[in-house]
Amino acid sequence: QGNDLYKTKKYKDARALYTKGIDVKCDDAKINEALFSNRAACELELKNYRRCINDCKEALKLNPMNLKCYFRMGKAFLALDNLEEAQETVDFGLKIDETNVSLQNLAKNIIKRMDEIKANEEAKLKEKQDKENKKIMLESALTLRNVKSITTKEPAELLRESQTKLEDPMDFESQMIYPAIVMYPTTDEFDFIGEVSELTTVQELIDLVMQRPPKWFETEEHKNFSPKKLIAFMETENGGLIKAGKKLTFHDILKKETPSVPLFDFALKIFFVPKVESEEWISKWDKKVALEKRA
Repeated sequence: QGNDLYKTKKYKDARALYTKGIDVKCDDAKINEALFSNRAACELELKNYRRCINDCKEALKLNPMNLKCYFRMGKAFLALDNLEEAQETVDFGLKIDETNVSLQNLAKNIIKRMDEIKANEEAKLKEKQDKENKKIMLESALTLRNVKSITTKEPAELLRESQTKLEDPMDFESQMIYPAIVMYPTTDEFDFIGEVSELTTVQELIDLVMQRPPKWFETEEHKNFSPKKLIAFMETENGGLIKAGKKLTFHDILKKETPSVPLFDFALKIFFVPKVESEEWISKWDKKVALEKRA
């Protein structure tokens, strides 16, 4: 009955019958061997690989020549990626019958899986090394440019998807690319630019962010927002502000020793303020508050 159920793929029902037979604990070694071996076959189909291995071991105690058990146990070990045990099990079986096609094919699959794992490990190692090399190259490039970065207590969520990078990750002399947070403090608005070249000028960035529909400039709060009417400011390392010249590139601004203008969370941070409102806004700038926002 158990064999009939197995043939119709009713593996749980077949297993239950084989288990009942095992529980009888008869004195016939051949019957017990067959029960353990057949239940192992059910466990293999049900993907209960540990149980399959245990039943195969019990059957092999009764008959060490049972090739089906070597095959099933080897297949279960392979499914668990226990490749050394799988290979050892198959080798035992092939010592008994080196012409067994099922064991030969299983041995090939084990070697194939070993090669796959080795290739994956080598690829992961290479990826890790490449990542480390790129990190070292980026750090070197920032140091050579005299660029510093200050960590804030609450980095912008948008920065999780954009990072400072080299145009060519393995060439520290290639262009540095920064994400940029553009603040409009007088209207409590901001823009996020994912990539800004270090060779971009302040004026070019203003021109970029002011490419807006005419209606945007018609509102009362935006009437003084235009490329010619905006002034740029950047926060310094000591918490103060500097006026950023529109003709200067960000490379020029960041490399200066004094005043030292850092990145914040490895991103450019720049304030665009209408000229007519700039004096009032600067007067309200609180250096202490600015420093408190840093980690």
